[in-house]
Amino acid sequence: MNSDKIKINIYGAGISGLITAFELSKYNNFEITIFEKSDTVGGMSKSKYINNIPSEHSWRGYSNFYYNLIDILKQIPIETICDIQKGGNSIKKYSINDISKHNTKNDFWCYYRNNVYNLTEFVKNHPGGSIILKSAGKDLEQVWSEYGYEWHNNNNNVINILKKYKIGELLDDEKNDNFKEYQDSNINHSEHEHFKNYISSFENLKEIEFKLLFNQENKYNSIKFYNLPFQDLIYLGYKFFKTEVVNLRKKNYYKQKFKNILDKTSDKSQYYFGYYICGPGAGFDLNTISYMSFSKFIMLNVYQKFNNWNVMNKPTNEAWINPLADLLIKNKVQIKFNRKLNKINFKKNIITDCIVDNKSEYADIHIFATDPFNFENILNTSNIENNYDMLNTINNQMSFRIGFNKKIKFNISDKSTGFVLMDSPFNITFYCQSDDWCKNIKFKNNIKTLISGTIIMPYNNSLLLNKSALSHNLDELKKEIIEQFITSDDFLKLIKEYNNFTITRRDFNYVEIYDDYYYDIKSNRLKTKNKKWVNNFINDSFRPKYETQFTNSYVVGSHCKTTVDVWSMEGASESAKKVANIILKKFNLPNCYIYNHNKKNILTNFITKMDDILYNLNLPHIFDLIIVICIIIFCFKLYKQI
Repeated sequence: MNSDKIKINIYGAGISGLITAFELSKYNNFEITIFEKSDTVGGMSKSKYINNIPSEHSWRGYSNFYYNLIDILKQIPIETICDIQKGGNSIKKYSINDISKHNTKNDFWCYYRNNVYNLTEFVKNHPGGSIILKSAGKDLEQVWSEYGYEWHNNNNNVINILKKYKIGELLDDEKNDNFKEYQDSNINHSEHEHFKNYISSFENLKEIEFKLLFNQENKYNSIKFYNLPFQDLIYLGYKFFKTEVVNLRKKNYYKQKFKNILDKTSDKSQYYFGYYICGPGAGFDLNTISYMSFSKFIMLNVYQKFNNWNVMNKPTNEAWINPLADLLIKNKVQIKFNRKLNKINFKKNIITDCIVDNKSEYADIHIFATDPFNFENILNTSNIENNYDMLNTINNQMSFRIGFNKKIKFNISDKSTGFVLMDSPFNITFYCQSDDWCKNIKFKNNIKTLISGTIIMPYNNSLLLNKSALSHNLDELKKEIIEQFITSDDFLKLIKEYNNFTITRRDFNYVEIYDDYYYDIKSNRLKTKNKKWVNNFINDSFRPKYETQFTNSYVVGSHCKTTVDVWSMEGASESAKKVANIILKKFNLPNCYIYNHNKKNILTNFITKMDDILYNLNLPHIFDLIIVICIIIFCFKLYKQI
């Protein structure tokens, strides 16, 4: 060990562990080792190959409010953008001189961070008017800097628009070498702006929109947000906006079930928010999600104007997790696989060492990035007092893949399309990966089309055996999943409309349940090897903070308290950056970028402080009080007129 460096051990190579290591590895002050219990990185977000088919714990959506994760994605270099290459053609290469010749309104090319775009069709619709013509045939980044439009660099809408018009890349010998110099240097940089002109994992994202499918004609078939009952939208909107101006009162809202609020609305609104937004959209369990957590999720999307989410165009590990691990290794971070944390040894308020596979591992700082259930067991084994008892509330959503022996299109636009089988017993959500992934992602076993899906409500009774998903064995569950697809009228109509043929049960030639699930003979139930934590009305008060009772240890993970406050990849990313900043501050090093999802304007801050005063006086929410006062004034005026 280099005695001049601070030795840091990180236990767990999931998103939070990797990002903590990444932010710290930008400095030469630290010697970092990650211990991972499995044979690959990614934790609960990883992808892997099962039966030579790419599989994931759950297919991953990336929201535009994932600011902290997006910041990381933009710093992960990849060699080429994994375009969906029609017919397997390679990406075209252009010289800067070639691009400069296309410099008119009717023939408009430009380039940005080594990618080449043809914006001819976009010019006439540019919201900024003719100013865009200044960049014809030029480097967009340079023009933006010259005219004061640098904010375009970090604007997701701008980047997503550019993706639609990409036609190729710069010639290899003309690509910006800033990041290559960074990689070859022995000095780690603290600001990625020094090497921002490179292709990043962020550019592998593709927008996804959702369609709702039904098994049969019913009163909910026309369900859309804009045609929900007006009184429901007013009622729920009021409930959601109330949570934006609370502080002390927030702890009460975390203990309230959102379902109790939703039950006061119409059947149509219950169906929309419960069977579409809650499970398929947010990954929550409708029966246990808290009022505060659900409202937080809704308001995060409100601020994004309900813009569509995104998906990667390849499996998660290939898209960005493995490239991030490669970058860590270049930064001299050690990743040790198949090394499981067993116990923590301590004296008073200092961790002396951790036992990993029966071997003592010493460090100046210990960072625990393991899942909360495993960590709770370790704390109990180590005789450490903890507050984790109520974290044993899990989400049993189940991930699966279906392969078809026919080439099937599931969308006809440039966007990806996700689907929800709204009235299927298991409330299945899915999207077609073979439509959206790169052509070099191969599907073996005669699979022409691959979709990835999730069972959202595994406790509902099935069609074939009339029992919950968890009460099936794996073979029974595979048959049931096919049944719920093949009995969906809208699903069959969709395939007929987009492909001009029909499918039968024989066309389903592959079904795989993610291998975390296994059939336990003793209990006659399916169980999971890795429990999946999720927000609910019970566990919020037990969520840990980053600091522990030990001065040399920290906890990271999406189950920690974050400002995004919703179990997600963003929560894992925020917690990692928070712990990195605590350590960087301790050693007088510049902090990394971190986005605060609780940012409020002056008016909102004022209202929140007023509500805190009311809360301390055991009075109703400030909005409720204002309405009561208005009603009293109205009644008083009405009385005087009488």
